[in-house]
Amino acid sequence: MEKKDLYHEKVSPSELTKVRFCTFTDSGINTPNHWHRSIEIRYMLEGRMVCYIDGNTYEMEPGRLLLVNSNVIHADRTKGTSRYILVQIPLDFIRLFIPEIQHIRFIINDVEEQSDKLEQIKKLLLAMKKLNNEKENGYILKFNSMLFEVLYLLYTDFSEKVMDTQLKKQQKNIEKMDRILQYITQNYKHAISLKEISDVVYFRPDYFCRFFKKYMGVTFLEYQNELRLSYIYQDIINTNKPIYEILEQHGFVNYQLFRRMFNRRFGTTPLKVRKNMAK
Repeated sequence: MEKKDLYHEKVSPSELTKVRFCTFTDSGINTPNHWHRSIEIRYMLEGRMVCYIDGNTYEMEPGRLLLVNSNVIHADRTKGTSRYILVQIPLDFIRLFIPEIQHIRFIINDVEEQSDKLEQIKKLLLAMKKLNNEKENGYILKFNSMLFEVLYLLYTDFSEKVMDTQLKKQQKNIEKMDRILQYITQNYKHAISLKEISDVVYFRPDYFCRFFKKYMGVTFLEYQNELRLSYIYQDIINTNKPIYEILEQHGFVNYQLFRRMFNRRFGTTPLKVRKNMAK
């Protein structure tokens, strides 16, 4: 992912189904904080991860289903390898069948996990996964029929109306976070002061700290270090540069702090990661 795309993810749906559907394997790499104009469904198959959605934290384990609404900031962090079904349905596609989708929010993350309707959605996702893997003649027809069944269940059993005032507030917050994350992405290599980043959106530093923590799930300093760590990890596995050179390149001057963070995040050392990737 290019740095300029860090804060907003562009979803590339299939030409046949008009959605993105895949079985995704995450090998312990951070998914940066981002949002997109699609609803996103994750059905956990193996492993564990922590998801941060609009200021809330969700522990994901096998069998758990999670939904992220359009234009909602979210991220995830894993240790080890996790595998899950990922479905991203563009808002423009949903609007063809639910014209008022802009005023609807789906709520599925805090409901009783064993509800009958939720179990139906899980079974449909597993059946869609099988169809998508085998791709037998006519599978697109069956796949799309199941996709519409999922949307129908979401619309009839897991949706609520959103007021215009809520939408306007959400959009303003998205615009503020957009400016904040763009600035961090462009300047993360040097130590960004709290006043410097607060001035980007004309906030007082104390209010900025609360605002950032609410929407990103981490403090500003934690985010800046995690961002550096994600770029460093990519350079470790994709280049042969010395570790100290990579750290300097990304503005990480405290080597001891880096080793602690890296070990906590990936459970090993940078050299061992590089060696394993080489194998």
